[in-house]
Amino acid sequence: MNKVIQNPIADVFKYLAISILFCFLGYGFGVAFVPESVAMIANIIVVVMVIALLILCLVSRKGIIPDRFSMNWVYLFTFIDGIILYPIIQMYVGSLGKEIVISVLFITALIFLVLSTIARREKSDKYLKLGNTLFVGLIILIPFTIIASFIGFG
Repeated sequence: MNKVIQNPIADVFKYLAISILFCFLGYGFGVAFVPESVAMIANIIVVVMVIALLILCLVSRKGIIPDRFSMNWVYLFTFIDGIILYPIIQMYVGSLGKEIVISVLFITALIFLVLSTIARREKSDKYLKLGNTLFVGLIILIPFTIIASFIGFG
């Protein structure tokens, strides 16, 4: 009996693209309705909310919350994350320009959608074997990042 494994990478890329768009919507909401001084003070409260939403996202993936709600928590998490990040994104908008920042956000979402389309056409074995290699790369990257933060880059 051959069991066909569906390619999970295509869904990951699709959900990343949608999450980026929800983060952008949260940024727009923050710019329109939340004063920057309030956003800076409210970050502590919102960070607690985001941690709670992150826990809800993780719990929902374990089957405790019905599947139809699980991605809704992720999208709510990224929306609130966009509200939190709006003062930082505003700094980049001020220095680079609004058109460049918006272009980067939409191009990143588009890249994830294209990668999702490509991954749907490939066999899942091609991507599932990368897990160990990527994990080793992450384990190597974390100490170098910590060391580089103390000694500087040049």
